[in-house]
Amino acid sequence: MRGYSIQCRITTEDPANNFAPDTGRLDVYRSGSGFGVRLDGGNAFTGAEISPYYDSLLVKCTSLGRTFHDAVRKSIRALREIDIKGVKTNTGFLINVLKNDTFQRGACDTGFIEKNAQLFDIKVKNDDELHVLNYIGNQVVNVTGGQKRTFDVPVVPKAPKLELSGTKQILDTKGPEGVIDWIKNEKKLLLTDTTMRDAHQSLMATRVRTQDMQKLPKRHLFMEKTYFLSKCGVEQPLMLPIDS
Repeated sequence: MRGYSIQCRITTEDPANNFAPDTGRLDVYRSGSGFGVRLDGGNAFTGAEISPYYDSLLVKCTSLGRTFHDAVRKSIRALREIDIKGVKTNTGFLINVLKNDTFQRGACDTGFIEKNAQLFDIKVKNDDELHVLNYIGNQVVNVTGGQKRTFDVPVVPKAPKLELSGTKQILDTKGPEGVIDWIKNEKKLLLTDTTMRDAHQSLMATRVRTQDMQKLPKRHLFMEKTYFLSKCGVEQPLMLPIDS
């Protein structure tokens, strides 16, 4: 087997604090990967509690390349893809080591870290997404105190009391054959309104209250007589003939 391999040990050590182990909860954990990259998992997963009483290793990231510089590039890419929030890690320090000219020339010695203070120039990532989630969670749970905001009741168009009858009733009384016969005998153009199907179901279910949705179907048929109504989740559409 030919090539070069580099192993990076991602730990919860803080390079800015003399590599002291950090503790806490992993709010976010996403590992890097790709061709020529191997991961050996340790204590890393979302929600993991990192205590001071155990090894600080999260994951070992090993790269393989035909050349040493190829292995370096793969390691840097994989480390940049790793996303860990909640505790401090040495990921930024490892990237600086891999990018260092002395390291890439293979000229390191035991004084490498002391001689290269720039290895500790680490740009701290902002946890913008986590801050937004924490803010929303605090607003919903703590600020409101469980009291949900009320909204104006939607205005539903007025419509006379209708006794609607369509293919649903034909299906109930005469079965599928009755619906087929009705379609064959109907001289008007038949259309199906699929507004309330597929992805729209989820959107409506999470944005509109049931009590408001129940008021709409009959008004919908009264206001739009040129459409047929397709019930949510029903593969056989409910159809009414179009007025000429």
